[in-house]
Amino acid sequence: MTPTRITAPAGVHPSDGYAHAVTGTGRIVALAGQLPLAPDGTFVGAGDPEAQARQMFENLRNCLAAAGATFANLIRLNYFLTDIAHVPVVLSVRDEFIDPAHLPASTVVQGHRPVPPGPPHGDRRAGPPGLDRSCCDSA
Repeated sequence: MTPTRITAPAGVHPSDGYAHAVTGTGRIVALAGQLPLAPDGTFVGAGDPEAQARQMFENLRNCLAAAGATFANLIRLNYFLTDIAHVPVVLSVRDEFIDPAHLPASTVVQGHRPVPPGPPHGDRRAGPPGLDRSCCDSA
């Protein structure tokens, strides 16, 4: 089943660049947060948030594929950045991987440096076709 994305629920200001809620049916896949690490474990893009974001999304694409899913199945995507000024760059790269007309629920948080050093780091949940998303928590 294709997720239903709600960008303008009654009584809530319409979203710009994310869905306030996403619903659906089927199984759920929990994905680990991704750092910008190449397959050999080397850190990608030191000092370059665009390269880091691109590697994070490549890693996410590979994790989704391993679970039988794609970005179209993504229901939540959180970003943990060490510098909030990188949001436009990260979202620009996101739009290369995820159809801007079908964005998941999202949150951006500025925090301390993850290990290894360097943002972006993301948290997400997704499900392949047939996912029952009604069981998904809001965290």
